[in-house]
Amino acid sequence: DNTNSVNGRTASQQSHPRLCLEHFLIMSGGVPEIEDAEKVMCAAKTPAFVKLEAGETFLWCTCGRSKSQPRCDGSHQGTKYRELLFEAPKTGSYKMCRCKSTKTPPLCDNSHFKLWPCCGGPKVKVGELYVKMA
Repeated sequence: DNTNSVNGRTASQQSHPRLCLEHFLIMSGGVPEIEDAEKVMCAAKTPAFVKLEAGETFLWCTCGRSKSQPRCDGSHQGTKYRELLFEAPKTGSYKMCRCKSTKTPPLCDNSHFKLWPCCGGPKVKVGELYVKMA
């Protein structure tokens, strides 16, 4: 019901946690810091295949903290990371990065292979925070 809207927002939108956090950021003048805010989380050492229609948009998680991988759920709040908007150029299945070290975000470039100890990279476990590879 839109009859009880404030600033164009319904009651359900007003109580949404993300909107509350946005209000906090406006009121406090900054982003709350969290521990290891500069690090990414290795959500998986394999990509996710996502089917998208031509022109469909997708908010990709850049920090690895989202519980809806590879989609962003706002868990980046307090980090230096923000969601990345991807628009599918054509209908198909897209190989989305979940290790967060891809050089072609949001698409996987197989950087996850460098996270396996056998490949000489850092010994990163799934769910572990690490400094994103350059």
